[in-house]
Amino acid sequence: MSISDHDLSIRPSPDALLEKARAETRGRLKIFLGAAPGVGKTYEMLASGHAKLADGVDVVVGVVETHGRKETQALLDGFEIVPRVRVDYKGRLLEEMDLDAILARRPGLVLVDELAHTNAEGSRHPKRYLDVKELLDRGIDVYSTLNIQHVESLNDNATMYVAVALLAGVVLDQVLDVRNLALVFLMAVLTSAVIHGLRPALYSSILGAVAFNFFFLPPRYTLTIRSGKRIGALRLSRCGRESPGAIRNSLAPVSSADVGISE
Repeated sequence: MSISDHDLSIRPSPDALLEKARAETRGRLKIFLGAAPGVGKTYEMLASGHAKLADGVDVVVGVVETHGRKETQALLDGFEIVPRVRVDYKGRLLEEMDLDAILARRPGLVLVDELAHTNAEGSRHPKRYLDVKELLDRGIDVYSTLNIQHVESLNDNATMYVAVALLAGVVLDQVLDVRNLALVFLMAVLTSAVIHGLRPALYSSILGAVAFNFFFLPPRYTLTIRSGKRIGALRLSRCGRESPGAIRNSLAPVSSADVGISE
């Protein structure tokens, strides 16, 4: 049985099939979280990026701020760096991440420093996290960094919900297993999302994941997870990436976001 020229003309190319598959699959986001500037978030992000390169992943640097640190600058060696785009702002040329160039390049993973960065006026999105959201929507994985100081002032109520969850966890620690304790923290995130919206929910999810890891996952009072079986209990951190409506309507356990802690 022969294949006609007509059949070949209508058959989608491998590149087209790959593009369609990526469009239908949302990218994964991993955040390297730190308490303050200079604690090693960017360094850890770059080191993790090199590990992905060694695994054969197509990794590019979208934007990285070394702040003059030689050890961080040295880790940029070996990466393809997407040139930044210049934006004219009141007669000054500011450099921002070139979102369109990254979308056109379509890497498997892009490294994007300083998630809370405010873009120059005239950029497509006012905030860098919206650039990241567009990358994720197009099926591109993202590693990014975030200082806790950038989210700690979003909503004091978000902190209160996590504090209540922590107190409840201490009381129930002797009668509930670790996965049921995780649900206590998940309720804090859901409450914050339903009442206050997405941004406080993001803060609750990050703070809740850190508190749950520190106080309840062995080895306790560290930010280390000794057993891989315990990682599933941290899935509540994923909820901070969803819209409040999605959080209210779906509790499907999908592991699509991770948080890395830089000490």
